[in-house]
Amino acid sequence: MSGTDLEILIPKLRRFARALYCNKADADDAVCDSLEAAMEAGQISGDEIITTELWLFNALIAGARRRFASDGGKPVALPASVYPTDIEQAMAGLTVEHRAVVALHILEGVGLEDTADVLGTPMTDVRDTLDTAREHLANSANLLSTGTPTYPVGKDRLGSEWRAS
Repeated sequence: MSGTDLEILIPKLRRFARALYCNKADADDAVCDSLEAAMEAGQISGDEIITTELWLFNALIAGARRRFASDGGKPVALPASVYPTDIEQAMAGLTVEHRAVVALHILEGVGLEDTADVLGTPMTDVRDTLDTAREHLANSANLLSTGTPTYPVGKDRLGSEWRAS
């Protein structure tokens, strides 16, 4: 991977990490940590930018899982004024797994099959998690604008509980 390829990849990694961590400083730290881990593992010296990109996404997800494990996968609750947009506030209410699926598939345009590979889960679980996350985001958007939830609280196939925040 050339320096130019890496320069192109860094903004994508930062955007992805920010969706996972819901905090710019933590996200930037996570990107630095994943890039260092990739260099140590020899991932950045190869020619396959797609393979390296997916490896780095996986490293960011693993870091987020460790970071938020004690909180059930959710970030520490912050006041609504901390989030610049309603969607960031709604994303913060998702578990790490849900944020990862939304960020990979919707924000970064990674296909469902590659998303399943990065997460190490079957594609059917990725589809179900994506559907649940979309319902939560729609519910949160309605809750934020009207104060009334659209969808009930539920659990997805992976057993992760979600509820409007």
